[in-house]
Amino acid sequence: MSIVKDMSLAPSGRQKIQWVRDFMPALSGIEDRFRREKPFAGLTIAVSVHLEAKTANLGLVLREGGAEVYLTGCNPLSTQDDVAAAMAELGVETFGIHGVDMQGYEDLLAESLKCRPHLIVDDGGDLISLLSGKCAAYGDRLLGGCEETTTGIHRLYARERAGILPCPMMAVNDAKAKHYYDNKYGTGQSVWDAIMHTANLVVAGKTVVVAGYGWCGKGIAMRAKGMGADVIVTEVDPFKALEATMENFRVMPMDEAARYGDIFVTATGCKDVIVERHFQVMKHNVLLCNSGHFDCEVDVARLGQLAEERFPRRAGIEGFRLPDGRVLNVLAEGRLVNLAAGNGHPAEIMDMSFAVQALSLEWMVRHAGMLEKKVYNVPEEIDDQIGRVLDYLEENGLMDNTLIVYTSDQGFLLGEHGLYDKRFMYEESFRTPLVMRLPGGARGDIAEMVQNIDYAPTFLELAGVAVPDDMQGLSLLPLLKGGHPADWRRSLYYHFYEYPAEHMVRRHYGARNDRWKLIHFYNDIDQWELYDLQEDPHELRNLYGLPEYAAPRREMTEELVRLQTQYGDTLALRRNGRVTAANGN
Repeated sequence: MSIVKDMSLAPSGRQKIQWVRDFMPALSGIEDRFRREKPFAGLTIAVSVHLEAKTANLGLVLREGGAEVYLTGCNPLSTQDDVAAAMAELGVETFGIHGVDMQGYEDLLAESLKCRPHLIVDDGGDLISLLSGKCAAYGDRLLGGCEETTTGIHRLYARERAGILPCPMMAVNDAKAKHYYDNKYGTGQSVWDAIMHTANLVVAGKTVVVAGYGWCGKGIAMRAKGMGADVIVTEVDPFKALEATMENFRVMPMDEAARYGDIFVTATGCKDVIVERHFQVMKHNVLLCNSGHFDCEVDVARLGQLAEERFPRRAGIEGFRLPDGRVLNVLAEGRLVNLAAGNGHPAEIMDMSFAVQALSLEWMVRHAGMLEKKVYNVPEEIDDQIGRVLDYLEENGLMDNTLIVYTSDQGFLLGEHGLYDKRFMYEESFRTPLVMRLPGGARGDIAEMVQNIDYAPTFLELAGVAVPDDMQGLSLLPLLKGGHPADWRRSLYYHFYEYPAEHMVRRHYGARNDRWKLIHFYNDIDQWELYDLQEDPHELRNLYGLPEYAAPRREMTEELVRLQTQYGDTLALRRNGRVTAANGN
């Protein structure tokens, strides 16, 4: 029977789960197949991963594959009580309560293992540790399992060397999909998401020290640099240190970096990365964060012994006042900050990782009885699913009449322009990736300006369906075939008007051509911005009010009005009635 905090929280949890399910298409495709084929029929799976919405989705997918699923968390501070309640309500045995002590946490893990699982999904190696020790009696039916994170992989290899690994295990963390997407881009974004939400401080202009330059450290350093921080990397591996140097980061030992940092983020998977000698030389009010799985990288216990006072600063931040008056701030108790103080990786990222998890479990079942009790790498056939899709099209004679499209949502601002969202017209958010393969089409980049409103007309034309007159986009087919229509659009229009609303992004509209961008923030504010994208690609200097830029200002204002007229944006046109006069145009 499930053990959760409060079943009345279930509606909130169901909402979270449904939201991420809408953004995890790879796992949805696997779920459809699992529903038909039932690869886990008659099997029990224990899942110990951070108990939040994306993990819940994995549990539901495994259940659709015929498994009886037992779900628990892998860290007491990352468990979301509403998600746990929702999963229990949906009939998945769930054992998770946010904030329990270590004994309570271990008890919940043990409860999840009482099902005597055939398969496990582990994150950090705690299930394996119990199955190798006090819960060994529950491992009599084990066929195999998967490990999600670097720390857990280290523990698996140690048990393999010691001859005490209880079953074959798949090193999912070492898959290409995990390294390139989850660790680098997932951790890179989610760590800063959590830090910025928890601390509510600017990153630009600060010195950020990233300990460890593995895949996670690379992502953290990359995002910090992108937000305008001065980034220092500490790394004991000389080749990784050289790589960080070649990527234009300062590299030095932590003993030296400790004096300079404003924000410290550990990502090593090792113990005692930041210790007493580092605390003694740190600045007043530094932030100390850990993104590794266990709370052992920052020696919080020793810091507590050194401090004259420990006191709450904000939700998720504890201050440690040292005898000399300096305060060092620890986020999320030194636990992995992106989950203990945030929502973890974006859904699209975990879609990739959990797809690999699900397929790896299926592989384990297919090879049951043929595997040794050792750590296996993810098979290439699992790691290269996109290639399999292309192979399928080829094998079934569909490649020559199929348009393949890779695209995405807008980019996310993570401190650029002092902002944090994805609905602004600044380039970091305005641009979206688009890759298309049309049989017999042209190769190379398309220089013309295209928009997402062009997708539907393109698909309709390819399908031989008439494009409705009220569609505002243009079919991309002429461009895909190598043409360059003389009457193609010369500028882009954008208008965001949902304020005040959930995202709290101020209303604004604007126009962009191949060199200039004009933006007008309106409603409760009245602010115009003009950028020369050729000379100022990062849009750091607003030229709107400068007399020497009167000509491009006039040109872009006229283009703005033309586009608003073309698209029938009457709200914006009413605004421009007075704006045109103000500009003297």
